[in-house]
Amino acid sequence: RVYAKDITCPEQYKASMEKIVPDYLLPHGPDDLFSILPSRFRAENLMCYLGQDNTGTPIHRDLCGTMGHNLMTMGDENSFAEWIIIENQYRDNLAAILRPSQTDDAVADLSSPPRHTKSSFMESDRAWLHNSMLENAQFQAQVIVQRPGDLVIIPSRAYHQVRNVGVSVKIAWNRITAQTLQYAFEDQLPLYQTINRPEVYKCKAIVQLTIQEWNKGLKE
Repeated sequence: RVYAKDITCPEQYKASMEKIVPDYLLPHGPDDLFSILPSRFRAENLMCYLGQDNTGTPIHRDLCGTMGHNLMTMGDENSFAEWIIIENQYRDNLAAILRPSQTDDAVADLSSPPRHTKSSFMESDRAWLHNSMLENAQFQAQVIVQRPGDLVIIPSRAYHQVRNVGVSVKIAWNRITAQTLQYAFEDQLPLYQTINRPEVYKCKAIVQLTIQEWNKGLKE
């Protein structure tokens, strides 16, 4: 099975997105503080994904508390993606039931549940949450079936995983807002220091440049 991840988005896709996605949801749009950064400092976060049947992305959170967006652009007949989304407030409950994957590969065997567990895998992008594990879970999980043309928006800091059924192509991006920056400084960046994960998105620079830009607008 092949799961092609983090493919650079073609320019044609970017142009088409502007015709079908509201501007306030667009990457580097009017409600995305990534647009404040000079282009040379921006991390590339508009990516395409090509997934075959029974592939997927393990449970994870988007970097630095950003909001995630995922648009399925095409797929085989009857293809879909199953999303499981769990809000940050249920993190401790989720940790109690998670089990690490049998493999460190991004493409895992989704046909059988893994055999062992450690809650530390929550932040490793290798933990798989199987439907059977949710039967007696003490928290709410949102399940979304995404088909071609559907846009899934993932709340800031929410845990989520994706399982592909059939072959499909998706385009994904993240947005930063003032609220997501607050979440980043409150708990995401301190966590990254603990687990030795790079910040990637230059949050402090975005705060500084945003304040400068807003002050300039007020003076004008």
